[in-house]
Amino acid sequence: MLRTEGFSGAVKDCYFCGKCGTRLWHRSGAAPDNATLKVGTLDEPDGIAPAFHLWTSKKAGWVMLDPAVPAFETQPEDLLAMREEMSRRKPA
Repeated sequence: MLRTEGFSGAVKDCYFCGKCGTRLWHRSGAAPDNATLKVGTLDEPDGIAPAFHLWTSKKAGWVMLDPAVPAFETQPEDLLAMREEMSRRKPA
């Protein structure tokens, strides 16, 4: 585990694969009950769809995002409310 500061200024704990060192998920000190999973690390990520994109101002220029998915250049003011709403959604 590595503790670092995110773009928002919040402290986050990052967790890594013990074999290759790839970051698998992180937890923010502002919302320790939530984890942000790095979907690209999953064996079968096709069953997961994004609910929203954060910090798009930091993405590589060649990354194309679905315009139907809400996107935020930085972090929305009420991220916790967004996460709570997302957790109430039923899987497709």
